[in-house]
Amino acid sequence: DIQQAVRIFQKAVDLTPDGDVEKNHRLHDLAGSLRGHYEWSGNVADINHAIRIYEQIIEVLPDDDSNKAITLGNMSLAFTARFRRLGNADDLTRALELTLCAVKLAPTSGLGDYLAKLADDLRHHFENFGDVKDLEDAIHVICCAIILGPGNGFDMQHCLIHLGGYLQTRFERQGNFTDVQSAIKVLYCAVDLIPNENFTQMAVCFQRLGNALRYRFEYGGKIEDLEAAVQMMRRATELTPDSSTGRLGCLANLANLLMTRFQSLGHMEDLDYMVEV
Repeated sequence: DIQQAVRIFQKAVDLTPDGDVEKNHRLHDLAGSLRGHYEWSGNVADINHAIRIYEQIIEVLPDDDSNKAITLGNMSLAFTARFRRLGNADDLTRALELTLCAVKLAPTSGLGDYLAKLADDLRHHFENFGDVKDLEDAIHVICCAIILGPGNGFDMQHCLIHLGGYLQTRFERQGNFTDVQSAIKVLYCAVDLIPNENFTQMAVCFQRLGNALRYRFEYGGKIEDLEAAVQMMRRATELTPDSSTGRLGCLANLANLLMTRFQSLGHMEDLDYMVEV
């Protein structure tokens, strides 16, 4: 129970005297539980409290303390979470600044994870401000993460899925077909790495593959690309639960692909299924 966790961590902090070596660890646990409670309740006071605690910890930690990069990274996550709810662009910029600081202090063994977070922050920044340089930087940084990341529990497929998405976004912005080709290769690599039980990653990857294959069909006119796009989007739809916010997007994309295939091949079952969808 997340509410009980907050109470327990708060009590642990209250009972730990200032100067105790465990104080910062317990503050960090409290901040993490407040972030979790915020995600559950949406109470902005929780995320504000978590941010204040992270600020308190960062003030006393020296740069050579391995926990400082972790705290900076988690504080960045807190600002990103608050941005998603309140939409204050200053929170997004602050999150990016904190992640940059975390990257500079991160140990080499875990640098890939911090770079992946930095790439995601740059992508958020691009989406909000529209500066293409942020997107270019995100692509460069995620590639560095992929090169440096293997080992130590690094989520390679997560980075490959994101790289595929970034490349598609750049194609939509600049129209360089090479980005579509690269996105398809990267996303197929991700499919091979995703555990069978990770339905969420599978759904996201299949949806992005479906979109990329649709772009390639529109560019080259090969029916096999359209067939593959429909197959991928069907699988994404099947793996996305009805309660998910991404379900509607999957259905809309699948309907559009079925309409395109009907127009190309004249299969009435595509039209019937599209209406059902």
